[in-house]
Amino acid sequence: MPTPVVWCVSGSRQLGMGHVVRSLRVILELEARYGAQVYVMGRWTDGADAPLWRRHPLHLQPFTGPHAVPHPDISWLLDRLRAPLLVCDLLLQEGQDATWLAGLRTRGVKVATLHEHVFPWADVDLAVNPSIFEQSVVEGLEGRRSLQGPGFLLIDPLYAEPPAVSRQSQTVVVALGGADPEGLRLQIVQRLLQDPRFGNWRIVLVQGPAMAPVSGLESRVEVLEQPGSLVQLFQEATIAITNGGTTCYEAIAAGAMVYATPQNNFEDEVIALLIQRRLCQLWPPMRWEDGKAPPPDRGGIDGLGVSRVAQALAELYPAS
Repeated sequence: MPTPVVWCVSGSRQLGMGHVVRSLRVILELEARYGAQVYVMGRWTDGADAPLWRRHPLHLQPFTGPHAVPHPDISWLLDRLRAPLLVCDLLLQEGQDATWLAGLRTRGVKVATLHEHVFPWADVDLAVNPSIFEQSVVEGLEGRRSLQGPGFLLIDPLYAEPPAVSRQSQTVVVALGGADPEGLRLQIVQRLLQDPRFGNWRIVLVQGPAMAPVSGLESRVEVLEQPGSLVQLFQEATIAITNGGTTCYEAIAAGAMVYATPQNNFEDEVIALLIQRRLCQLWPPMRWEDGKAPPPDRGGIDGLGVSRVAQALAELYPAS
């Protein structure tokens, strides 16, 4: 009999869909390989998540409480299912969240957090920081673990395999993740169209699940609506222009020449570190000729993060 697992993650056009997409990857791995039946809780207010759930039907339970992390909603589902594991891909706050998490562990529920922001105050069994920051695995007291670094980035597992296609010359892909509240992608495309050096280039615009429809673009701009995977596209691309999230990591893993533009303050920090490691450059570029593909090791971004995180989570609950 499958083991029930409660997984909390939210997404919207304003928040973005990166957390939902990466959570879904690990969820599918847990269900396929580790005998889990995952029940997803979250706040999805504008339907941006709907295409993902249609493609991968799961047990969904919307938050009803007003807070970002509504404790009564989550505790109710944990009790109803007698679930041994809670996974939170949410931004937690010191204080009430810490007390609540500690109370869950006292009741025998294992707790895992999945977030780029570190919660040193949180008493949890597993803390995963899927980021470009320095790789580390810390074994704590009573089996507690902390995992951090590029080896735990939750990109598409297909990037771990040899490229299925050859890179095509003169292809530029504009992909800013799942959401683009400021409309940056259209500004980027217009700049490419106005630049004579891209006059004969193939320009591909990727529409994420939380992006508004686009119209009125030149006919030579290919618009892809919510593709299930970007692997083949990035492996074909000469240049990829991305945000500073998971999409950027995937373009690097594919070996494209990557230019990144931040959509928030955290992505500012990420992109600065990626530039320092010569994994990408800042958009807009000072000079196109400065662009170089990432080094052969791709900065440790190997496409195995989903399997590593799923295995670590599966060790927290009894095998079914």
